Amino acid sequence: MIKEEKVSFEIEDSEIFIRGIIEPIQYKNNNLTKSAILPRAGDNDVSMLRLRYCDYNFCKKYTKDLSYFLNANAKPDNSNKFVYKGLAALKISELLTEGLSNRQNKYFVIARATPLKENKECYSHTDNVTTSSEGYPMHCDIYYNITPNAREPLPVEFKKLLDKLLNKILELIVFKIDNYPDLEEWK
Repeated sequence: MIKEEKVSFEIEDSEIFIRGIIEPIQYKNNNLTKSAILPRAGDNDVSMLRLRYCDYNFCKKYTKDLSYFLNANAKPDNSNKFVYKGLAALKISELLTEGLSNRQNKYFVIARATPLKENKECYSHTDNVTTSSEGYPMHCDIYYNITPNAREPLPVEFKKLLDKLLNKILELIVFKIDNYPDLEEWK
């Protein structure tokens, strides 16, 4: 059970962000894919959850619900079944240590608190957001200072730099397969 507390819009260096992993989008051939941390085409953010304001059980349920939604809305000819696979953790301090959030770099990432209302709109910084607020008050994003475009191939130099950034973030992530995906709680 999560204790009632005010949600801060400030990200502390010590925070851990959790990304639920779904196969085959973010996990293939026994490995995380770059899609686990790459924004969708046309976006520049990757949704995550702040472990400071929720627990592993909530993260698991959130991701399983997302996989059910993806399956329910998949195209009829889609042979892939979307399956909850586990949870990936990223320490914000490691992003800072590696300089990946340094704005002096050509490509960088920023961690932002983006608590969401039930309708998926972000709460305002002036809202009194608590852990029991409607929606997903523990929601956060990793923002890239780039936006991939699915219709146009990336310039070679840009692709190399982006791959380097993604590979470094993948090295920092701790991923745990859920050996008990049918249980409600995280083991």
